[in-house]
Amino acid sequence: MSPDMEAFYRTDSLYVGRQSSETATTCRHVVFALRFIIEGVHGFTAVEGQKIRMENGEVIWTPSRNLRDHGYERRAYDLA
Repeated sequence: MSPDMEAFYRTDSLYVGRQSSETATTCRHVVFALRFIIEGVHGFTAVEGQKIRMENGEVIWTPSRNLRDHGYERRAYDLA
């Protein structure tokens, strides 16, 4: 944290969560989201209705105040 930055641009904490095969309904947040995809298939995030596939090793940044959701697209062969 840089002491010469205004409070809006710094934080004393960082929230980290783990998600697995989760689907989230469309929402809007003041904070941005940063997703690092460790492992998985058929995952997606959508920003303002534009769906983006998430692949292993990618870093996906979702801007603040945008409508967003994320999920997992089940395929017919996943159920077999």
